[in-house]
Amino acid sequence: MQRFIVPCIFLVVAAFVVRGDYPTIGVDKARFKELKDNLNNNNPQVRWEAAQALGQIAEEIQACLGRLEIQLLDSNPRVRLESATALGQLGPSANRAVFRLRQALKKEQVTEIKTKMIQALVSMRPFSKEAIPDFLEHVKDKDRNVRRAVVVGLGLFERDSKIAVPALIEALKDPDVAPNNRETSISHAALVSLRQVGNAAKEASGVLFDLAKGDDFELARRAIGSLAYIDPENPDLLPFYLRILTDPKRPTLRQSAAYGLSKLGVKGKEAIPALLEALKATDYGNESDSRYTKGAVLQALGNMGSAAKHAVPLIREFENHADAYLRVSAEKALEKILGKSD
Repeated sequence: MQRFIVPCIFLVVAAFVVRGDYPTIGVDKARFKELKDNLNNNNPQVRWEAAQALGQIAEEIQACLGRLEIQLLDSNPRVRLESATALGQLGPSANRAVFRLRQALKKEQVTEIKTKMIQALVSMRPFSKEAIPDFLEHVKDKDRNVRRAVVVGLGLFERDSKIAVPALIEALKDPDVAPNNRETSISHAALVSLRQVGNAAKEASGVLFDLAKGDDFELARRAIGSLAYIDPENPDLLPFYLRILTDPKRPTLRQSAAYGLSKLGVKGKEAIPALLEALKATDYGNESDSRYTKGAVLQALGNMGSAAKHAVPLIREFENHADAYLRVSAEKALEKILGKSD
């Protein structure tokens, strides 16, 4: 069988293929797609040949890593950018490049390249967790894309980012405004990252309680749900969720409180009466909010298991609901409460 070799340059300029700058590279990319598709071919000989060819490509890619590492310090910014992009696409398999990426990041002045280097290091986790202190040097970078890459990346390291919690708390004050509806602002991204860090971010709970009471609806919503992830043993948490569930002034936040209670499980059983009232409540003026609030309530009741047995009659009313989402939510809740398995 013919041996298929992908030249090192494929990794560096793959991003240009779409623009048609490198037609020969486009051929290589098409061949790679063909091999990938052949892994599912009905003919075992075709599958075997595709697997062998891809293995040889992987071997060639590994041989290219050293060169890509060196090019992170190339004098041409385009080469540095594409080298960082290629390493990021390889992810954990390129973890040998962590040291060189860290060194290159310290020297890099071009914001777009800094962003790509940070993203490449994040893609190599958990092998790149030693780079977390390096990220902290960029958490206040003047460029919002660099700051956002750091804040989002820190969350993906989960508990390993414990040392970054103070920086993430500070990022909650970032004045950044998301440029479009597809992105969250940096402050909102920081909240998500704190939740991903989990109870290693417990020191942030006081700030999150304050945000949950604030006027910024999105921050309040995210803070309410995140508290159960980072400080589930806090004695103030259950009473706090109960107040939100029964607050007539902010009914749209009940969904977040219910999701928080679902995380607490049976430890939140004191909230069952309030959850039942929320389940009976009429529409709050926003059909979507009401729908998802009820779904969250059903999930919370289900996660409380047999402690929520007296809720079964009300939950059964949703088994034949017109909304498929609520029907499924009710079925799952009943399975957990009654001890049924799939």
